[in-house]
Amino acid sequence: MQTNKPRLSAMLSQVASVAVLRSSSLGITRLDKRASKEIDRAKHALSGTGRVTASRIAGAEARVQEMNKITSEARATLAAMTTAWGEGQRLLSNQMLKAWLEQFAPLQDKYKSLRAAFIADAPMIIADAEQNKGDYDVKPPTLEEIQSAFSLEFDIVQIPDSESFHGAGVSAELEKEMRRHFEASIEAAYSRATRDAFVRVAKPLSNLIDRLTEYTKVEAEKSRGLDIRMTPLYETVITNITDIGSMFGQFNLTNDPIMADITKALKAFEGVDVDDLKRDKGLRDDLTTKAAAILDNIKDLI
Repeated sequence: MQTNKPRLSAMLSQVASVAVLRSSSLGITRLDKRASKEIDRAKHALSGTGRVTASRIAGAEARVQEMNKITSEARATLAAMTTAWGEGQRLLSNQMLKAWLEQFAPLQDKYKSLRAAFIADAPMIIADAEQNKGDYDVKPPTLEEIQSAFSLEFDIVQIPDSESFHGAGVSAELEKEMRRHFEASIEAAYSRATRDAFVRVAKPLSNLIDRLTEYTKVEAEKSRGLDIRMTPLYETVITNITDIGSMFGQFNLTNDPIMADITKALKAFEGVDVDDLKRDKGLRDDLTTKAAAILDNIKDLI
């Protein structure tokens, strides 16, 4: 007897959420139209050719950059623990939520501390910027602008089961069609998420194959007395694989057999020392073969 295909939205709603990291910052620079015109005249250029920008907070740029650096670190950390979902959204396994929050909380606390100090010093920062900008025709930010400029927030949204969707004031037939479209959008988003996972694992595997193949080739040529520069093998040739390998199993939210096979295959790279790779051609050949096998398994999926 034929059974209905399980709804992907129903499956995902039980094991994952959509994560969103929102941030804002103060724009540090502004275009100085007057200086831009002056540089065009000095260079005998068509008006509008040159663009001169100047800092609005001359002397305090590093403080904003420090906050922006925290934001970048938070985004990179979330990206490492998740896969792409929609615009500005990440698919987060429920099992990884606690680990993510443990990583995010201290970053957010530090960010809030820096923001509070910047806002407290805002009158001084504005006064210094007015003096430090010299003759540049840019205005420092206002106190109100600084007070509302900075934010770093995290939110999660549950993935709804398409079957629970109800359209007010529509026919049963149209409501069924809307559910079908909603389910299709979930399937498309999850397809992007899994492709993202495959692409991310393929990149360091391809790099390992290239680097080990080159290393073995140069080593053979040097043994024949040729004076060829050997590009060093760095630890990252392995750690970039093991880093994604430690997360890859969490990306398999639907017990996909291909993803399960890759998770298992990536364990072959754990505990490999780069110095052993340099000494042992057999080890290099073995890892190259295993990396190539994984890439062959996913070549049609990326």
